[in-house]
This record gives sequence, structure tokens and C-alpha cells, in this order.
Amino acid sequence: MNNITNLPTSIQKIILDISSYKDKMTPQQARNIVMNASVRAEDIEYWQDYHHPLTNSYGRKSLFTNSLFEIMVMSWCPGDISTIHDHGHAQWGAVQVFGYAVFKTELMANIDSDGFVTNFNYWNLLWNELLQASQLQCELIGEIHNKDSCYSYAEIYDEVVRKESLKKITSKYIQFIHCKYHLDLSSSRILSIGCGTGIMEEYLLKNYYLEWDNVLGIDTSESMIKLASKRINAFVGDILDIKYTNSCDIAFASLNVFQSFVPSLMEEAIEKTSRIIKNDGYLIADFITSDHIRRYRNILDSENVVLLRKPSLIEESHNIIQQNEVINVAILNSKLQIMYGGKHNYYLPSICQVRYILGKFFNRVDIFDALTFAYLNPEDDTSPSTQYLIVAQK
Repeated sequence: MNNITNLPTSIQKIILDISSYKDKMTPQQARNIVMNASVRAEDIEYWQDYHHPLTNSYGRKSLFTNSLFEIMVMSWCPGDISTIHDHGHAQWGAVQVFGYAVFKTELMANIDSDGFVTNFNYWNLLWNELLQASQLQCELIGEIHNKDSCYSYAEIYDEVVRKESLKKITSKYIQFIHCKYHLDLSSSRILSIGCGTGIMEEYLLKNYYLEWDNVLGIDTSESMIKLASKRINAFVGDILDIKYTNSCDIAFASLNVFQSFVPSLMEEAIEKTSRIIKNDGYLIADFITSDHIRRYRNILDSENVVLLRKPSLIEESHNIIQQNEVINVAILNSKLQIMYGGKHNYYLPSICQVRYILGKFFNRVDIFDALTFAYLNPEDDTSPSTQYLIVAQK
């Protein structure tokens, strides 16, 4: 073995632990060895290389090498870019990061100003690399949550989905409905179906002076309700299982909640919702059109979160479905987390079909573009924003 006595104690420990390992090593075992060594940034300062040529993308200096493994110090300056790679022959490896590293700069260079992919070769490579990285991270830290597909999504849901939707869409159409239909929200009992983390319902409480007990949220995701319960009254449940009737003045169903039901159950979900609403009460819901994929952004991002989305159209039992596959990359609790969010299906009935279903259970059905509030006529196939707003009165 090379002379290692002049190396920092933490690095010596890594070398000795790896050298004494007899069995085939897994990435998790490699990670444990590195973490147990308690390497500090100052231990490796001597080998940092921030004056590397620009063509190298990052600095690299070898600390130790033998026929089996190598320990290297890599240095990135602001603006340096590196793709995920394994040198083509590595069987295992572990990287400990000191400082803040991001892949966002390179990503945004391949995305237009509206959040759509411009370089599909890059996008497909990145997607596959992040998918593998998310699977590896699950194996390393033991966080596979199959029971609730929203588990990882809930932690970043507010920052990249609900807050943007509330700011750009939901708050504006609530104000539009409030004025057009002269609704007294402050005295209304409201049920929110698919409330998620409760951010929209909290907005109603604060801005329309509702009583706490007059707003109730329901969602099938335990992780969503765990966050929502910090903001509103909320419980885990499915609208299909609700038994009580004539108990609320307004039912909200935002972010295309009804379209998350399989086609055979969407009408039943709307019918069950109508039973809960009092006579003369309202259903307020938004939907996406069958051509929504043309406006569906590949990237949603904030300071600490990048949400990558891959939409596709599929056929299921003679119905059109928009399937959205999701990967979340986030800095949570000062740690980089890459989380596969799964595939989410949304049924895409025509506007005419939705109007027909609602007409079975409501006396009046008005449909508007969700952004411009232009009225949509019965013969309209789509809307400018590819999102539309339903106001149905029982």
C-alpha cells in the first residue's frame, strides 16, 4: 500500500476501511465508509484546484490511488458544469459535497423562457440520469414510500405547484366568481375536494374572513393532509365515500381534481359532490382541456426546487389520458434530494362532455377560460389557456 501517513486522518480511515473490505462493495457501503470517516472541508483544502482550465469544467486532484480504487478531490467554481458520470468503469463510488452544487444552470440553458424543453437529446439523458440517481438515493437512505405516491411530492408541493397556481390562477378566478356571482364567502360553509396542502383554503380564510370551522378540506393523501392540518380543518378521505348531504354552500375542486379520477368514476365523484351541496349552492372547479399538453411546462422551479415533468398522451379503455411523470430535485434541510414523483394520470373528456355530466346534477352550468374568464359556448372544443373554470349552481 502507498504511504498514507502524511494524509489527513479522515482520509487514512477511508483508505484502511476500503482496503480491509473483502466482499463486493455496494454504493451504500461506500457511502457509509465515507460518512463514518467524518471528513472536514479543511482536511482536503490542500488539494483544491479552483484555477483549472475552463475546458476541464472542474478541477481534479488525486489524493490516493492504487489498483482497486482512487480518492480524488474535485473543485467547482461558480459556473462550472459537470454531468453525472461514472468514468465508464467504476463499480461503486461515493461523493461527499462541501458547499452548494447545482445543476440548474445547465438545465435552464436547454429550456425556453416558458419552461419548455428545447434540446430533447439533453432532456432524455438528464431524465434517465436523475431517475437512476433517485433510485440510488432511495436505496442509500431507505426512503421508498410506495403506499403514498405523493409522499415526496408533498414536501415541495407548495413551493412549485400550489403557490404558483394560487398566485396566477386560483386567487384570480376566486375574485372573479366572488364579484360576478355576488357570493358572500364569509358566511359560507366550504368543502375543498383534493385540498392538497391547504394553501388555497388558507388563502380563503385570510382574505375572505371565513370562520375556521366553515372551511373543511379532504384529500386521499395522508402526507398532504399532514401539511394541510397545520393550516385548516382537514381529513384523509375520498369524496366517493362521503355519506352526508346538503351540508355545504360551496364545494371547491381546484387543480383538475375531478380529472384525477379514472373515467368510470369521474361522473360518480361529481354526483357525490352535488349531493353534499345545498340547494342554490355552488360547485367551483377547474379542468384542463384535451389539448392541455401544448401548454404543460416541462420545468417548474423556485430557489430550492426544480420540478421536472414529462407529459404524454395515452389511451385507456377508449379514453384520452394525459400522463405526467415527475422527478423532483430539491434542497431540503440543506441536503440535495432527488425524488421520483411517479406517474399521474388525468382523464381528458371534452368540454361538451363535462358540461353534459354537470347538467345532470346542477340547474345552471357556466364555463369560462380559467385565465381570461372568456365565456365558453356549448360548441367550444378548447380554451386559449387550455384550462377552464366551472361554476355550477344546484
